[in-house]
This record gives sequence, structure tokens and C-alpha cells, in this order.
Amino acid sequence: MKDDSKKLEEAACYALGCLGEEQAARMRDQLAVDPDLAREVASLKPAVEALGLAAPDASPPEDLRQRLKDKIASPGIISVKAGEGQWTPLPIPGVFVKRLMLDRKTGRQTSLVRIEAGCAYPPHRHASREESLVLEGDLKIGGHSLKVGDYMCAEEGSTHGVLTTEGGCMVLIMSSIHDQRLPAP
Repeated sequence: MKDDSKKLEEAACYALGCLGEEQAARMRDQLAVDPDLAREVASLKPAVEALGLAAPDASPPEDLRQRLKDKIASPGIISVKAGEGQWTPLPIPGVFVKRLMLDRKTGRQTSLVRIEAGCAYPPHRHASREESLVLEGDLKIGGHSLKVGDYMCAEEGSTHGVLTTEGGCMVLIMSSIHDQRLPAP
């Protein structure tokens, strides 16, 4: 078979079943008249069949079926249950985030942020409006002491000094993914 990398790439995609309908039809036509190409595709069959066996056994989460049904039934609606999602440690000691929503087009996100007792979040400049609602604990931002139920809005371009907590806190934050961390004082 002539060493035509594009043709080989399409043959591999055909063997994997990942060509669109029109491309697959063209490939079938080529296979009917090009025995070398047909042998190439046939030689890929054992590898393609083995792919399914290469993945480790995994059980989907129990609620996956319901989440898929909800998504299909309510397109454009995001729902995150209390036990869903993961807390991810930030590269800041004692600070964890659980992202609830990310809009890549606007650069906006909604997250839960957990700061452990005695820890701090560094100063930062807001690329767009940041809205914060304290859900648990206490939070100090500059001269503002916030408790459960307290809300703060910081406008685009404003800066926060270091955020601290004495007893730990969890805060719902709607912000930009483009906020800029500033050097600690």
C-alpha cells in the first residue's frame, strides 16, 4: 500500500468507527477497489476489538442515569446536588474549592470556597464583579467582618486584601476566572 499518511489516518478512523457518514461511505468505496487499503483496515481489527478490554472495569455513579434524564429533560439547566462534585485543594494551604458552574464564554464561575480555621486567601484584583455569600463560619475581608448570611459585592477592578477566618468558613462565590492574584503584603 502506498504510504499516504492521510489515507492511513482515515483508515484507522474508519476501523475505530469514528468517521462521519459521508467519510465512512467514501472509505467503503475505496476499500472495494483498493485491496492494500482493505488489508490495512483488516489488520487494525484485532487492536480495535482489544480496546474495549483495555479499559478497567468501572461502575458508573448510581445517580448517573437520573442526572442524564434530568439533563435531557431540562436542557440549559445545571443542577448540582449537595453530595456531588469534588473539593479541590488550591495551591494555598487550607483553601479548597468546589466549582458548581463554569461559563467559558463569559469567563464567569460559581463556586463554593472552604477556608480552614486560621488560614488565609491572598489578595486579588477582580476582573469582573465578585459576589460572595457566607454560608458557614466567619470571614474577614479588609475591615469587613462577615458571618453566616452576610453578602459582599466587589466591583470590577476592585481589590481585596488578604481574606482570613478564625474558625473556618464556606462561602458561595460568583466571580471571574480571570481574577488576578496579587503579592501578599
